[in-house]
Amino acid sequence: MKSAERTILPDTDFYHATSLPGYSEVLKWKIPSTHSITEGQKLFRSNCTGCHGPEGKGDGPGYLHSIPRPTDLTQSATYRYGPGERGIFRSIKYGVPDSGMAPWKGRMTDREIWETTGFVRSLQVNQ
Repeated sequence: MKSAERTILPDTDFYHATSLPGYSEVLKWKIPSTHSITEGQKLFRSNCTGCHGPEGKGDGPGYLHSIPRPTDLTQSATYRYGPGERGIFRSIKYGVPDSGMAPWKGRMTDREIWETTGFVRSLQVNQ
């Protein structure tokens, strides 16, 4: 499937990011209503599997060196800033303090981050 409609989740827990970089910026953005699972998966595989693993379970080869352990992206309850699009996008672009999640701003375009966000959302088993 090249492109898919997705359910836009409420940004539950995104308010935990109010004092973090990018919160106000991300809050103003219009969330794309479609995304390319294929493109998001390619970006995830080339940029994220080292820590999050190929299935997004937080068990990539780099997790042994990461304290705390990378988030299991299949479990939406574990997302510090919520499992919705804004929380995921902000976490990818600006990183997550006190974790191994580095910011991807400047290494991925906003479009690439949105595509990755869409793929990450597809990994959530309890959407």
